Parts: sequence; structure tokens; C-alpha cells
Amino acid sequence: MVHQGIREYQQTTITSQSPERLIVMLYEGALRFLESARTAAGEGDLPAMGRHVGRAQKIVLELQCCLDHETGGQVAANLDSLYGFVLRELTDLRIDADVRHIADVRRVLLPLLAAWRAVPPGTAEQARRPMTRAHSGPGTVVARPAESRASDSTAAQHSELCLAV
Repeated sequence: MVHQGIREYQQTTITSQSPERLIVMLYEGALRFLESARTAAGEGDLPAMGRHVGRAQKIVLELQCCLDHETGGQVAANLDSLYGFVLRELTDLRIDADVRHIADVRRVLLPLLAAWRAVPPGTAEQARRPMTRAHSGPGTVVARPAESRASDSTAAQHSELCLAV
């Protein structure tokens, strides 16, 4: 009974998060599993290391599978390449148990985590709003989002990142 309550609470916590926060949680989880893998490897517990690496791989694979290549364009392609590199490193880690692979993966995931942490909640929703047409003068039609076009380059970068997933 208690376990069911905990599961329901966890499910509610997850489903009530913004898309941006969910992605942050995935990165944090992958990094947490990598630290557990490093600890297990240091203790010589290779089966535990393999389980933790496998969990990190599942998270990265989920991030990769959720990329929207059509809308995300080059950003999605770049993320796909980075995730491919991370997955190869994690596979190599499972094969040779060399924790140096963890450092290589962290060098990729930590800046991505920082980028996603900087994305304000609601950016993904706003970036995906349908474009509206506005007239800027006789015979000229300018497309812009239903709300307002982000003039700030940081906001534009956040929107591009959100469109990739």
C-alpha cells in the first residue's frame, strides 16, 4: 500500500513537470547513474557498474529517440551526434570497465545539462506555437509566433534547443 502511494506521488511529480524540467531530470539521472557506475567500478563490483551504465544508456537513448529532426534541424542533428558519441563511450565502458569513458561522457553531458537548466519553463510550449501572419506594410507578410518573436539571442537559442526535442 505504501509503495503504491509512493509510485503515484512519483508519477504525479513527473507528469506535472515542464518539458524543459523533464529533460533536466533525465540528464541529472544519467549523470547520477554514471557516478554510481564509477563507485561500483572502484569497488570492483562490475555487475553493479554494468547495471548503472545500462540505466544511463537507456536515458541517453531516450533523449536521442525523442529528437525532432524535422523541426529541430541542425540542432537536432548535432544532439544526435553527441548522443551517439555518448552511447559509444558507454558501450566501451561496459566492455573494458575503464572509467575514463565516464569523464568523456561527462564532458558532453554537463554543458548540455547547463544549457537545459538555463531554459525558462514554458519555452518549449512557446517555441511550438503556430506561426501567425502579420502585415508589415503594403504587400509584405511577416511570419511571427502567436505571442511575440524572441528578440533576445539567448531566448532564440533556448527556443531552437526546445524545437530539437
